Amino acid sequence: MLPEIQAFVDSNQLPYPTPKLLPANPMMNIIQKSTSTLTSLNLDWLLWRHPESNTDDQALMDLHQLSRLRFPQLRAFQLRNAISQESRLPDNIYLFEDTFLEFMEAHPKIQCLAWPIDRFYSHAKASTNIQIRTRQVVAHLGNVLIDLRLESFYSRRGETLTDENREPRGLQGRMRRHRFICEFAPHMYKIQQLKIEGGMRISVSN
Repeated sequence: MLPEIQAFVDSNQLPYPTPKLLPANPMMNIIQKSTSTLTSLNLDWLLWRHPESNTDDQALMDLHQLSRLRFPQLRAFQLRNAISQESRLPDNIYLFEDTFLEFMEAHPKIQCLAWPIDRFYSHAKASTNIQIRTRQVVAHLGNVLIDLRLESFYSRRGETLTDENREPRGLQGRMRRHRFICEFAPHMYKIQQLKIEGGMRISVSN
């Protein structure tokens, strides 16, 4: 502290300001403070991890925390994170059958939805109870969803007509996209706006 300021403080007996502690996660903090009034939650191109890091611990913590929040007025829920490796969703995060199924059940007012096309469903078969709940959510969305936005991870090598990746990870991604095409898309009767972006590929059967 400069001597002049110190002398002024001492002569006027001014208390030193107590520094306020910043929230550990500012993004989640502002979302939590807005739960009662938020009508549109748009999470676009968030960097879940540093370029030099492969850990998903913080991303998983944030997403699980988000999935437990409830927004009584929510009309739009958009998560678009397909542009880079740093912004891709961690493994085992799905809109249905996993982390966000209860979230979708608790928000029947959603009319606008954006989500990576290969993360609606898991490639692993869910329990009968989860399948029933998922179908109920999809049936409801079919009657209320008017704006659907889909994306897939962008490929710098260009997009092929058919995804022929034979690696285990590629095969699993293709299974998830195929489930979206067969189990979700046919039930969307009220869509007025459809946006497709990123590295969209066509799933075909051999």
